[in-house]
Amino acid sequence: MTAINRSTNALRNSNRQLLVWRLLLGLVLVETGYLMRAQAAPGEPVGGFLFSCGLLVAGLVFSYAAIIMEMPERRLLIIQLTLDVTTIGLLAHFSGGVSAGFLLFLCVPILLGGYFLGARAALTLGSLAGVGTLAAHGAYAAGWLPSAASTTEAVGGLPSLTAVLHAGLFLWVGKLGGMMAARTDTGQRLQNQATAQMQRARSEVRNILDNMGSGLLIVDSDATITRANPAATNMLNLRLSDIIGQPLPTALGGDRAELAECVTAVLQGGAPVPRHEVTLHQGETEVPLGLSVSRIEDEDGVLSGAIAIFRDLTDIRRMEERVREADRLAGLGELAASIAHEIRNPLASIRGSVELLDSELSLSGHQEKLLKLILKESGRVNTIINDFLAYARLRPPAPRMVKAANLLEDVALQVRQHVGVHGGGVRLAHRVEPADLALRVDPEQLTQLLLNLAINACEAMEYKGELELTVSEGSDGKTCELWVRDSGPGLPIEVREDIFKPFITSKRSGTGLGLPMVARIAHAHGGSVEAGASEFGGAAFCVRLPRPPRRTEPVRAEAQPASERREPVGAST
Repeated sequence: MTAINRSTNALRNSNRQLLVWRLLLGLVLVETGYLMRAQAAPGEPVGGFLFSCGLLVAGLVFSYAAIIMEMPERRLLIIQLTLDVTTIGLLAHFSGGVSAGFLLFLCVPILLGGYFLGARAALTLGSLAGVGTLAAHGAYAAGWLPSAASTTEAVGGLPSLTAVLHAGLFLWVGKLGGMMAARTDTGQRLQNQATAQMQRARSEVRNILDNMGSGLLIVDSDATITRANPAATNMLNLRLSDIIGQPLPTALGGDRAELAECVTAVLQGGAPVPRHEVTLHQGETEVPLGLSVSRIEDEDGVLSGAIAIFRDLTDIRRMEERVREADRLAGLGELAASIAHEIRNPLASIRGSVELLDSELSLSGHQEKLLKLILKESGRVNTIINDFLAYARLRPPAPRMVKAANLLEDVALQVRQHVGVHGGGVRLAHRVEPADLALRVDPEQLTQLLLNLAINACEAMEYKGELELTVSEGSDGKTCELWVRDSGPGLPIEVREDIFKPFITSKRSGTGLGLPMVARIAHAHGGSVEAGASEFGGAAFCVRLPRPPRRTEPVRAEAQPASERREPVGAST
């Protein structure tokens, strides 16, 4: 659409330009015809000359009105040039005869036709002018067309040699005009292509710079900022109008002076800065920036400016700190696991000895209570150690395709058995949507995850209430969602973020490792877990796992063999 509009506007401008050229040509024709009429014999009629002049004026007026009325552009160009050729022929006929050289003015519309309409139009007009000249000569010679020229003209109105020379001249001018027009068109086309490529390149560069995640500043040799992308203005907390065209020290003064100093040093002949770190002070906040400054040189190698590219390192610093913290925690975890393992062995000996004493001694009163306390607390310590070792030594998942319905049915069966052992009345419901949904997971670990959540929910409800287990496709089409909802007391908002951290629990006898194990299993499968409120008024846990790709292996009928089932870490937490 843009190209069509551009072409239409070009043709409209061509019609206006041609009208101006025709106006100048008309003035020259009328003046030349008047001078030739002044040299004619007295008493020679002037009606034909006046008619030709009137036709010339009428053609100019018509062309102007057609341009105002937006007549089809190319058609109007053809009409204007045709009127010019006709008018010049008539003026030549009525202004002293065609042998006086008046026909040479036909070269003008021929060249104009080539310029405005192309090579074919120039050659066509030249051919018509040549054929018309020869036809007029033949008509004069045969007496079919009376000459309006003076009686001093040669017999026939135009010598044959002159007619042939005129015809050849018009053909040559048409050919020359066509060649010039073709070359002009080629040059214009190449220029348009170069202009379009340059505009496309500018647009691409502008889009690249505007969408860069890194900030960019370009300054000239006078340290004036000539360009900045949106990322730069966002990092510097400035508006684009505040820095473009401003001297670098003025625009980046105060808390941003360190950045300006690095760029200024390069502008003053210093070495480029491949990698450097500066700090922006935004109020009480310090923002670290990774900075590189490069020189801009002209063709002669003279420094003409500098480019500064910088990036906000805040997230990277946070990530590095998290990695260091994770390394520290990993080291502590390995040490703690080693210590726990070493504690468990003597603890087993102590507990075994106490149980032996309990069976051999007959204690009563306070001594019996102390012995029972030792057995109870040693058992709790053993549970904590076992849960911690299970958490610290979680093996990498071995995922395979399993049917979600079979997996959920297996979990529901174990939950019902657990509730029955505790004499509870939990109403359990479970469903899978769609029914044939398959998951690519480690069935043993995912069973442990769901059991931890379900048993925690039963304990929170004191084994009375509603419990719902669902597996469904995520709304984004890329995940699967596993929901565990209960009608218990729920979770306060302020503790929902912390409950997945180790050793944080609200239970009297809990170890605080059940929910961290849930989070660790979810993350090991490339997913996440969130805590919220359920529609029953209690707590709701949502585990989101990546949806498996197109099925490439058979789906296992069983989620987990019964021989592989183990008591979940969170069963007593």
